[in-house]
Amino acid sequence: MKTIQIDDDIFSYIASKTTDIGRESPSEILRRLLGVSKKETSILPQSGNIHHEWEAHLTKTEFLVLNSGTKKFLHILGIIAKEKGPLFEKILEIQGRDRKYFAKSEGEILQSGQSTHPKKIPGTQYWVMTNLSTLDKRRRIGEVMKLFQYSKPAMDAVRFVIG
Repeated sequence: MKTIQIDDDIFSYIASKTTDIGRESPSEILRRLLGVSKKETSILPQSGNIHHEWEAHLTKTEFLVLNSGTKKFLHILGIIAKEKGPLFEKILEIQGRDRKYFAKSEGEILQSGQSTHPKKIPGTQYWVMTNLSTLDKRRRIGEVMKLFQYSKPAMDAVRFVIG
């Protein structure tokens, strides 16, 4: 077992996520939140492994403190955009029957339906509809990651943390 130092606000956040007050250790809380079982040997990044690269993104403090599925959804899309650069424009191919999930402007999404709640994807010129259920956010992220050929383990890890 290793000892680490964390800021008080992060410790408070971890403690606030307990499901069994006084009986669940910080490690157990983190295992549950991150989807890491005791059988897994490591969640540390390993060179050339997309799954582990995503685990590195998903275990950073800046991600762990996000307190809503929408914030996590936007953050993940921002990471993908940064990694894919100009290729990120391909997200515009992902659309619903009547709704635009991704667009180059807020107006395009607003015109595709009511209560769409468009938000700008961090670090990009693109917008995304955010009035989606948790399940639909997971589906959209899965579609985006599949489009950019991320591995299935990476997709599963990312979909798991949105919620």
